[in-house]
Amino acid sequence: MIRPIRLRTIFEFVAVAICTLAFAMTALSILAAMTTPNSAGTHDYVEYWASAHLLARHSNPYEAGALQELERTVGFPTEAPTLVMGNPPSALLLILPLGYIGPVVGEWVWLLLQLAALVVSVQMIRSLVGCPQSKVHLLAYAFAPTLACLLAGQVAVFLLLGLVLFLRWQKTRPLLAGASLWLCLLKPHLFVPCGVVLLL
Repeated sequence: MIRPIRLRTIFEFVAVAICTLAFAMTALSILAAMTTPNSAGTHDYVEYWASAHLLARHSNPYEAGALQELERTVGFPTEAPTLVMGNPPSALLLILPLGYIGPVVGEWVWLLLQLAALVVSVQMIRSLVGCPQSKVHLLAYAFAPTLACLLAGQVAVFLLLGLVLFLRWQKTRPLLAGASLWLCLLKPHLFVPCGVVLLL
């Protein structure tokens, strides 16, 4: 009969192996997607880049016609509907730097910002839960929704960073904690369930 400790070791090894394989495959997919021609126009990043360029020109970053023209220039499919940024105006400050750089460089900058936000968030969560010696936090880098956000170029990773910064600073630095909630305003509808619970 296999001992419980040995079963747990086998289970942990298999789980880590599967997560590592999933992370490696997703990382390769991201790199492959970003090195193909017109890669900037193949995922959601293009809506942020196009809106930022309109904003940098002092134009309406939510104007569908102007967005369509910009998105088509970087390879966005002509048969697909125009991607109009669904985030509120509070997101404009975050995307504004993309308006001053090209689509390919901007795509890499955007990915690096997302990765930095993810790493900082995971490390802070690790310290908040009080297990700095555990390696379980490495599984967070293989979490499927996170990898999907990175692949699509979505802003959800920045929401995670805002929430974690708030939890980290709420007792020691309330001003910074409140300011970090600005990142949560990128998609405020995601926090409606939390607000309902708090009200109840």
